[in-house]
Amino acid sequence: FCSQVASQLFSPIPPLDAMTLSLGPCCPSCSSTARPSPAAAYDNVFLGDGSAPCAGRGLEARLLLRAPVVAAAAVSLIAGAHCARRASSMARGDRVRKRRATMPRPTACRGFGNPGSDLFAESRAANSEAADDESGIDERGGLPGASGADDDAAQAEGGEGEHEEPEVDEEGDLFDLGAHREMLQKDRTCMEAFRQAIFETCKGKVVLEIGCSTGLLSVFAAQAGAKRVVSVEANPDAARLAMEVVHANGFSDVVSVVEGYIEDAMEDVDELLEAEGGSVDVIISDWMGDMLVGKDLFRSFAFARDRWLVLGGVSLPSRCELWLAPFDNEPLLERQTGYWFSRPYGVDLSVLAGPAVEDHLSRPVIDVVQASGILASPQCIFRLDCSSARDDALMRHRAEYRFALDKEGTFHGLAVWFTCELLPGISFSTGPKAPPTTWRQTLLFAGPESLAYGVRLVVGDSVRGQIKWLVAGMDLGVVVAGLVRRTAAPKSPLPFGRRLVLNL
Repeated sequence: FCSQVASQLFSPIPPLDAMTLSLGPCCPSCSSTARPSPAAAYDNVFLGDGSAPCAGRGLEARLLLRAPVVAAAAVSLIAGAHCARRASSMARGDRVRKRRATMPRPTACRGFGNPGSDLFAESRAANSEAADDESGIDERGGLPGASGADDDAAQAEGGEGEHEEPEVDEEGDLFDLGAHREMLQKDRTCMEAFRQAIFETCKGKVVLEIGCSTGLLSVFAAQAGAKRVVSVEANPDAARLAMEVVHANGFSDVVSVVEGYIEDAMEDVDELLEAEGGSVDVIISDWMGDMLVGKDLFRSFAFARDRWLVLGGVSLPSRCELWLAPFDNEPLLERQTGYWFSRPYGVDLSVLAGPAVEDHLSRPVIDVVQASGILASPQCIFRLDCSSARDDALMRHRAEYRFALDKEGTFHGLAVWFTCELLPGISFSTGPKAPPTTWRQTLLFAGPESLAYGVRLVVGDSVRGQIKWLVAGMDLGVVVAGLVRRTAAPKSPLPFGRRLVLNL
C-alpha cells in the first residue's frame, strides 16, 4: 500500500489549465478518469462528497501534492508513521528544545520543516508548486495529521521515524523587557479582564499561575486576597524579575515564584502546596498564542490543571473560541508596495513590488484588518473548554466554513482571531472590532496566483471551503482551500488553496 501511495504521489503530473483538474485513478483497481470542473474536483478531493466518477477514497485525485516536503509528509501520514506518546512529563529535560522534542507529535510534522531549515522557503515552494491544483487539496494530503481512522491506527503503531531536535542553551533565551512592556501597553483590555476575573475569584483561595512572566497576574491575585499563590515561570530572567516585582509590592509572604517548566517543577510545586492540601482552587495562565493555537502552550496549562486543580475549581480563561471571516485589506498591500513605487534614491524599484508582496503573503500574516474590511458575518470554527479539554486539543483541527457576503469588497483571503471568556460576563476579543492587541489578527491570504485572489465581490456572493491546522512545537502549519462563487457568474467558481507555515 505504501508503494502504491508513493507511486501516485510522485508520478509525473501533466500541466493543468486554469479551469480543469486532471484526476487519475482514485484507487489501484479503478481505471476511471475525468476532467471535472474546479468545483467538482474540490468537492470530491477536499470535501470528499463522492461526486467524482468513482467514489473511492484511497488515492483520490492522486493527491496532487507536488512539493516534495508536503508529499513526504503525506506519505508518512498515510503509511501510519506517527510518533507514539513519548516519556511522561516527569522525565522531561530542562532545556527548551529538548522539552519540545519530548512532547507527543506525529512524524508527519516534519513536513513543515526540520530544525534549522527554512520553513518559509518550504512553504513558498509548496505554494508555487500548487498553483495549478489549488482546487484539489486532498483531505489527508493537504495537511499532515488530519483526523480520522488512519490517525488512530498510526498512533497505535508507535514512534518510528522520530526526529530528536537539538538542545538549545537556556542561557541564550533572554527575556525581552521591551517586548513585555509593549504587550502590557497594547493588551490593556486583556489585562483588565484578567484583573476583574481574578478579583472576583481569588479571595481566600489557593492560586497557581502558569507562565507568570514578570508576575503581574500573581500580584493581582495577592491584591485580591488570595490565601496562597504559586507562580511558575520557565524563563530564568523573567522568574528573577517576577520575584523582585512580588517583593516590591509587599507580597513575598503570599506569592512564591518557581523557576522552570511546570512539568519539570512538579516537586517544587507539590512542596509549596503541601500545607494547602496539595491542590489549588484557581489556575491562571495567559497561554494563548497567535491564532489562539500557536506556540502549543495549552499543554502546560492542561497538565497543571489535571494535576492540581480541585474538582469544581476555576480555570482562567475558562473558554476560548476561534473565529473566521473573509477580508479585504488593501492598506496592508499598499504598505508592502508603496516604497518600491516611490523611486527611492532616484531609482525605479517597482519591479520589486510583486516579489515583496508574494514573499510577505507566503505565510500567515499577523496584522490588523479593519472592521470595515470584513466582508461577511464571522463564523466560529473552534471552541475550547479550558476546564476539561485534552492537552492536545489544539494540536490539530479541521473545520468547514461557508459565508454569504453582506458587504462589497476585494477578496484577499480569510482572517482568523479568537475570543476568551474568563468568567460569565468577563471576556475579551482579539477581533477587528475590539481594541488592538499584540495578537492582532492572523491573515491567511489566498495566493496571488489563485483565481479568487483580488476578485471584486458584491453582496450575495459566497465563499466556502475548509481550513485545517497542525501545531508542531513552535511551528504552526495551516491549509486553507475554498471556492468563491459570484452571483454574476454562478457556473464559474473561482478556487483558492494554500499551505502556509508560521514559525513562532
